[in-house]
Amino acid sequence: MIYKILLCVSLILVTKLVHADNDDHDTHSENGAFHDADPRNTQTSLGLAADQDGDMKITFGTGGANLYGDDAYATQTILNIEYHAQAEQTRIRNANFDERFGGVYIDVSMQDIIDMYSVGYMVPMEGVGSNILFFPSLNYTRAEFNSNEAADALLDSLGGRIEIDGIEYSRDAIADMITNIGLKGDDSADLASLTIYAMKPWNETHYSLAQVTSGSSYSGFDMEIIDLYFTQGMRATVSGHSVNFFVELEYSETTIQGVETEAEMLGVGFMLKF
Repeated sequence: MIYKILLCVSLILVTKLVHADNDDHDTHSENGAFHDADPRNTQTSLGLAADQDGDMKITFGTGGANLYGDDAYATQTILNIEYHAQAEQTRIRNANFDERFGGVYIDVSMQDIIDMYSVGYMVPMEGVGSNILFFPSLNYTRAEFNSNEAADALLDSLGGRIEIDGIEYSRDAIADMITNIGLKGDDSADLASLTIYAMKPWNETHYSLAQVTSGSSYSGFDMEIIDLYFTQGMRATVSGHSVNFFVELEYSETTIQGVETEAEMLGVGFMLKF
């Protein structure tokens, strides 16, 4: 609950800054590149973070500007890869921004039980009278539920076997029950969602960013998602390279067929920009 309160307060503070006095801290660096926390930043990055459970997150990003169009208009192409060592989860994101129409992206998240494949369209916007950047996006997601992995997790939590009325159920039998009874015969879902990403540079070194995502399924099994994310970062320079130190908070709710699960995360880490 404390994560939810902190995130909501942080989001309110960031939103209110639209009406605050402008400190004229540019969202671009002195050499014209995008801010380190701007999704359009094409610099190569390498990061490491750890959460309250000791799960290590390794991130790598790279990109390029004006890879097409003969420099007639500005474009940015970015690839980000994220790996959680303890949870053994991988996330790959590829985005392309074009000053003529905005940005499109592909997001693949491979988890133990649910794999999610998303595409989205976003439009970079700047708050009136402020230097807050907003990146609202409309998203489509294909979610695929892995009943075999869910059955393995259930068996592991119950000591490796499930017996009801003297009958022991195998992994395959449990997986079939999850699909046919729990998910009503459909192990995939199509979701529509809205994401709002906001970034506020406070000065040359400190910045905040927040992201809110909400969505639900319109076909397949019933699924609803809510995700709140907040980061407070500080930029420093080491041997001519930008280093970002940050604290991150995340709260998420996922509901599948009426069964709700919550996840809370508090992490610290750093990211080096080349």
